[in-house]
Amino acid sequence: MKIKIFFFFLIGFKFLFAQPKSDLQYRSYLAHIAAANSSLRLNEKSEANKWIENAPKDFRGREWNYLKNRIDQSSAKFDLKEITPTKISYSKNGKYFVFGDLHGNIHIYNSETLEKIKTVEGHSNTVYGAKFFDNDTKLISCSRDTTIRIWDFISGKEIWETKTGGRGLADVDVSLDGKLIAYCSWYLNQNGVSGFIQLYDIEKKEKIWHKEFNTHPLVSIKFSPDGKKFAVGSWEWQVGVWDLNDLSQNKIFNFNDVKTYSAIDDIAFSPDSKLIAAATKNTTPRIWEIETGKLIFELHGHLKPVYTIAFNEEGDKIYTAGDEAVIMIWDAKTGIRLNKIFGHDDKIHSISFSPDGNNFITASKDNSIRIWKAKTGLEFTNIEGRNKVAVYAFDLSKDERLLAMNGPYSTLSIWNVQTGEFKKNINGINGDLLNDVSLNKDGTLAAVCNWDKSVKIYKIETGELFRDLKGSNGGSGKIEFSPDGKIVAIISAEKAIVLWEVESGKILKKLPLESRPFGLKFSNFGKIISAGESNGKITLWNTETFEKIKEIQAHKGQPNGLIFSKDDKFLFSGGEDGLVKMWEVETGKLIKEFKGHAQRVFCLDVSPDGKRLATGSADLTARLWDIETGETVLILSDFSNPVYNILFYSEGKKMLVNSSGAEVLVFNAENTK
Repeated sequence: MKIKIFFFFLIGFKFLFAQPKSDLQYRSYLAHIAAANSSLRLNEKSEANKWIENAPKDFRGREWNYLKNRIDQSSAKFDLKEITPTKISYSKNGKYFVFGDLHGNIHIYNSETLEKIKTVEGHSNTVYGAKFFDNDTKLISCSRDTTIRIWDFISGKEIWETKTGGRGLADVDVSLDGKLIAYCSWYLNQNGVSGFIQLYDIEKKEKIWHKEFNTHPLVSIKFSPDGKKFAVGSWEWQVGVWDLNDLSQNKIFNFNDVKTYSAIDDIAFSPDSKLIAAATKNTTPRIWEIETGKLIFELHGHLKPVYTIAFNEEGDKIYTAGDEAVIMIWDAKTGIRLNKIFGHDDKIHSISFSPDGNNFITASKDNSIRIWKAKTGLEFTNIEGRNKVAVYAFDLSKDERLLAMNGPYSTLSIWNVQTGEFKKNINGINGDLLNDVSLNKDGTLAAVCNWDKSVKIYKIETGELFRDLKGSNGGSGKIEFSPDGKIVAIISAEKAIVLWEVESGKILKKLPLESRPFGLKFSNFGKIISAGESNGKITLWNTETFEKIKEIQAHKGQPNGLIFSKDDKFLFSGGEDGLVKMWEVETGKLIKEFKGHAQRVFCLDVSPDGKRLATGSADLTARLWDIETGETVLILSDFSNPVYNILFYSEGKKMLVNSSGAEVLVFNAENTK
């Protein structure tokens, strides 16, 4: 979908004639950002790139960098100019990758240096598939010229060729032990189109089995990783799976219940050979359990046909791509989409993982090959550290070494912020799911709370309980260390703020509130603590004298999120009414309203430079606002659940956004100009 026709509406005609040049340029900048962002939401990467590159340079900031970085997340790219690659695959040792082209050639590259090793010539038409086998000493290929050929890798000379009788649209694979070739294609007989499968004995160089299957072309064939089965994908919307020990029968998996055209273009076995996955033109891939025939789940998120599907080497992620030129990454246990990554400009028709699992490679109709780090877009997704139900507790250490959030069950999980890797679970937290976590200033302690009145502090390094804080008579939804780490505070359902001295574990004070509180925040210099109450009020207290400073009637319904400006002169609040407001702390005066969210606002943060406000809402979006103008500069809508936490890194290079549905996305703002 093209965005250009909306450009002048986004700017607004009144600004074209009535505003100073600088204001016009800023309006143009906002329009370009909005158009680029909308294009990415529609998976139109090329269109997004046009908008982002044409955005006025003088205003390019954090949101521009977020989008620019997201537009291409591949680690390496090389253009093939006039060559359109077909299916691509790594060698068994990972040193090379190989692909065919539309002119009958096979291309081999060094996977580390990306230097071309050689071109193997011999086929007279499109090479649909080429793969290494026999300890990477040989290559096998199939072509539209209806042949299967085996080549010597070192010399590039042909070793064996056979005519298959097919008409094109074929695929080939070699068994794990290197003894069998599986081939699929189609031909015409007296009844019309017939798909067929053939097995060949490599040592004897002869066909040992032939099977007609379906009345449409067969386009993908794979041996299972355990070497016991093979499967074929058909344009008749079916996957057939055969046991090599009994070729007389097979299992069928299909899309017959789907009304949309559901031709299958690629299939993949899970690494344990228990699951079979199918990429389909109906936009919704399926994964089945082979033994029981059970449909495990569908992958919902693509807007256009899906041409390729692959499991990663660990088997915990599934990768899909197709007509949209976007790669989507899914949790292989739940089918939940973890992320989508961009880079290619046209349809992606092949994905292959390196044997060590560190990289994967893609081939595209845009005449390019791209290499990707396997962990790209997968920070904080290790299933050992993720709560599968919800993430509410979420905090980043001030030195940006650690991230703490809900782990499995009622545990707390700790992550390496720089790598996104899971470090440990802190156990022993009894009761309900954690509602909140706060890390002290040096990242050595984690304070947690939940609805069963537990308020505890743990040593992060050892996981030991440091303090079991007593005295609260109600459960709590928020907890926070003071900036100096000497005080920890919660909002309690008993209508109070409760504060403890961290070192002794003694209660310092209970600050009474008029109604049940939902928001909590210390000021940056620690002199004020604020609470948002269900009656819509924000109450400010002095942390030294515990005297009430001010009450502000802020929202219709409770203020859920609170954050102070960097100089503590202003307080921002996000409310049940969907509004975000900016208050002058000294006077309690309303300075500005930020309107745009459709539902309640849960979280806020201010960028380190003080120019941007980030907010998250139950409307499934996060927004970035220009604090000076009060305008939305970016809407992030990659979430399937309410956005519950949003955090800027202290140096402003990245932003972490978490939804209550356990999604955690990283937005990179490092300057890419």
